[in-house]
Amino acid sequence: MPPAAAAGPMPARPAAAIYVIQHKAETAAHVRLALTELLAICPRLIVVTTTASLTQVQLALARWDAGPRVTVIAHDRDAGVLSAYRAGLLWLFRDGPVTGHVILSGYHVFGPIRPQGWHDLPGDADLLSAYCHNAALDPRLQGRADMPDKLPYLDFALLSPGLLNDPRFRDFCANLPVFTDYWDQTERGLVPLARFLRDTGRRIAWATPEQAMLTADPRHFEVHRLVSEGAPCLPVSVLMLDPLIHDLNGIDLRAALDALRPLHPALYNAVIAFAAARVPLRHFTTIADQYEVLSTHYPSDQSHWPFGRVAVFIHAYYADMMPDFWEQIAKFPMPAHLFLSTATAQDKATIETFLDAQGWPQADRTVRVVEQNRGRDMSSLFITFRDIALAGDYHLALRLHSKRTPQVSRQVAEGFKTHLFDNLVHSPAAIRQILDRFAAEPDLGLVIPPVIHTGFGTLGHAWYANRDAVQDLCRRMGFNVPLDADTPVAPYGTMFWFRIPALRAMFDWP
Repeated sequence: MPPAAAAGPMPARPAAAIYVIQHKAETAAHVRLALTELLAICPRLIVVTTTASLTQVQLALARWDAGPRVTVIAHDRDAGVLSAYRAGLLWLFRDGPVTGHVILSGYHVFGPIRPQGWHDLPGDADLLSAYCHNAALDPRLQGRADMPDKLPYLDFALLSPGLLNDPRFRDFCANLPVFTDYWDQTERGLVPLARFLRDTGRRIAWATPEQAMLTADPRHFEVHRLVSEGAPCLPVSVLMLDPLIHDLNGIDLRAALDALRPLHPALYNAVIAFAAARVPLRHFTTIADQYEVLSTHYPSDQSHWPFGRVAVFIHAYYADMMPDFWEQIAKFPMPAHLFLSTATAQDKATIETFLDAQGWPQADRTVRVVEQNRGRDMSSLFITFRDIALAGDYHLALRLHSKRTPQVSRQVAEGFKTHLFDNLVHSPAAIRQILDRFAAEPDLGLVIPPVIHTGFGTLGHAWYANRDAVQDLCRRMGFNVPLDADTPVAPYGTMFWFRIPALRAMFDWP
């Protein structure tokens, strides 16, 4: 195959884009975002879907008011992306010569990452591919006769008018076979395409520098380099890989997401929305490296954050634990309003007297008696202080409660409480670090302690008998999220920092 083309200017406006929507993905946020941004740079958009999904996709596009520049067609040969591209290209070829470049993409990738940055990509090749598959490094392909070294993925590709108007390429598209699975699509689709381009003297350029594609499957194994090195998309499939594959191949999804957040916040949010809807939380927190040890020696003297005063919700069922709470409150480096709940009017008076003695202003505290002491500490948050959360006066909150865990031994219970306090309010520096993270990462919803395991049999079976009840509640609340199979990612002990809008649906729930 000829070497990759040197960088050069791309035409200011491609002639069209072909976008594939399959597997009922028309409601995904990244699909709608891609269609919007492709329409901003292309005068024409051909959406290819399956016969079974045609009506659903048409209705979705009508809801989005996509306009007359969008044509929706169906293909019934196979659900494979290459077959869908074939259908879109053959539809385009019916109008005669193509006057400009054509973009190929679809629901199977998150992109474009840089919708207005195509002028910076090499455009003087006949095919611009987002990244390659290194056949020479793939044990299934290496050493085979007449095998090109690199196969151009068509996850997000740009085809030149010279290639599109070549009768040989049109014949190649018309004669593409039916693919039975992903590997068959590679064997009988991408491999023949690479050979065709090589044998007809067509040039390939890569949106990602070749030095950043040194593994067999860079789109997965080097995903952390795709964003920083200029790739126009990220593959959806990297989120669906087994965590063991991430581990064995050292996939750094966290770095890719961290780079994407400031570069294209809307696309980053779409990736997170997809993960929330399709990937069990424990899988995602594992592959995206969401577990961190926060330093207790965080070097910060920050005292002001963009979300203003923090709401601190404390359920003091045991009012005699107020000295324990005061030990935590005294560490606060930020302005806070204390919202305390307790079980009786007598306990309320005890709490008020204690706070007066400590000099905490009455204007900065609210003490309430719960209507019923049911639902343990969660009822006192989501019912007793529902009006506070829904009023919108506070954006960030901390949840603490008087945890004694009387069903276990004193030593185990004390260890549990210490574990929670140490992870959430260890020191002013540790709290500043948490607040800084909330300020820097707008999508961060909760900061929770690690799952407790000393003295508790939580690891591996922490649902106990609750999973079916939670599944039913999710269904009734309209939360279409996959639940973890064994040990859910959750704030064990029900103490946590949280962004109030992240839990609004729970405060709204009657």
